[in-house]
Amino acid sequence: GSASAYVPFARAEAYGSSKAAIHYLMKTLQISLVPQDISVSLVVPGFVETPMTKQNDFPMPFIQTPKQASQAIRDGIA
Repeated sequence: GSASAYVPFARAEAYGSSKAAIHYLMKTLQISLVPQDISVSLVVPGFVETPMTKQNDFPMPFIQTPKQASQAIRDGIA
């Protein structure tokens, strides 16, 4: 997912909408899969340094390296 599902960003209408859809899907799957004893995790990492974010021309608070994001995701799931 992405934090853009929670906070609207100008010029990111399609991106934010797609992330909101992922958020909704994951939340409904969390409910629907309880009877099968299946857990569903939603990861919302914020900004991660990638070729895509290198093209951004706006501030990206708390941007993380892929290594930092990966460790935080693994810690959160554990």
